[in-house]
Order: sequence, then C-alpha cells, then structure tokens
Amino acid sequence: MIPPRPRTYVCQKCGYIKHHAPKSDMIRAEDMRAGSCPKCHLPMKPHSNPVSAGLDSLRTLGKKIFT
Repeated sequence: MIPPRPRTYVCQKCGYIKHHAPKSDMIRAEDMRAGSCPKCHLPMKPHSNPVSAGLDSLRTLGKKIFT
C-alpha cells in the first residue's frame, strides 16, 4: 500500500490552514473536499505546497496586525 500524499487547504480570507493526511489508499469523495473554514465559513481551496501555505497565512496575519 502506498498512502496518498497529504493535502493542505487554505482559507483565502483569514489564512486558516487545514492539513489532511489520509491513512489509507482508499479515498472517498468526502476525503477530497476541502470543506469550509471554521472561522469565517468560506470555502477553503487546496494548496500545493504546505510550507508556502504557512508563509501565506503568516503574511495575511501580518497584514491584519499592521494595517
């Protein structure tokens, strides 16, 4: 069994990040949906690079603090 790669989802408004690492190679349709952000309830979008997603989130937070 080769487990699928972890996926990272990011909220475009507030920068919330959700990581999803499937434990099995059996993937259902529910596993592929990003869902909505628990903070602002907007749909989350998949992000290809988790490190970049974290940096984007920090950038968004910095803009909110210093603006």
